[in-house]
Amino acid sequence: MFDERKDVHPNTVFEVHEAAAIFPPMSEAEFQQLKSDIQQHGLREPIWIYSGKVIDGRHRLRACTELGIQPPTREWDGNGSLLSFVISMNLHRRHLDESQRAMVAARLLPEFERERQSAAGAGCQDGAGANLREGRPSEAVAEMMNVSPRSVESANRLLNEGLPELISAVDSGTVAVSAAAEVAELPHEEQKAVVEKGESEIKRIAKVIRQAKSKKQRGRKKQKAHPAKAGGPLFGSAPEIRDDGAWFCLEVSNEWQNQIAALMSDTSKFEMAIAKGLLITKRKPEMQSKQRVEGV
Repeated sequence: MFDERKDVHPNTVFEVHEAAAIFPPMSEAEFQQLKSDIQQHGLREPIWIYSGKVIDGRHRLRACTELGIQPPTREWDGNGSLLSFVISMNLHRRHLDESQRAMVAARLLPEFERERQSAAGAGCQDGAGANLREGRPSEAVAEMMNVSPRSVESANRLLNEGLPELISAVDSGTVAVSAAAEVAELPHEEQKAVVEKGESEIKRIAKVIRQAKSKKQRGRKKQKAHPAKAGGPLFGSAPEIRDDGAWFCLEVSNEWQNQIAALMSDTSKFEMAIAKGLLITKRKPEMQSKQRVEGV
């Protein structure tokens, strides 16, 4: 798994490997705790290096640099899956909540895709690449990080559409990924205004967005539901409802047409039928006194 242990000069600069960056950075308070522990007890875990880049220990390296300590390093030998190695070194040590793990899983996706392609090209049967050959990648990384595929989708949407400040709120553990993903659907200017007001505003706006979506979904279900009620003038088999942007129109069979025509001949009855939910329509602005149903 590793080559021999080496010491490096405290001023040595290492680039952080992309695989290490999938985990969120420590908060300043967490880093100061780590730094204090290293100062009192020394560095217990070496810095892991691969191809001249840090794959595990970026915070330990920073602490040693600030303390003027010469940190020991170990070189990963390249056998197996780099992503699996990085995850195994960090997952249980970092104590991340579900939303933070979902963000890690979402960041894993492109790296896993590259690793899978590389493993497939080399005919490798081991490691994360092999694990991703079956099933959807989002499901595979969700299982590895012990989160739901839905939370990974939310995290992926947040990474693609959210402002850095909104992403940081989830990475720091202050906001749930589900709430942040809702806010990420807003234009960037509106996202910024929400984030600037703090965690409570992010949660409030996310709740408002979810309620609006739920109301819209209920409206769609109602449109598709049976428009007639027992004992009503249109009681029978349900017609199809079509929304052409200007009208909600009923596509009905011949036996229904006479009943609808009778209703339309009496405006008050027609309005009453609409009010009772027996018909669904929208009035055109220019037609204040006349209602009509297309397709009849």
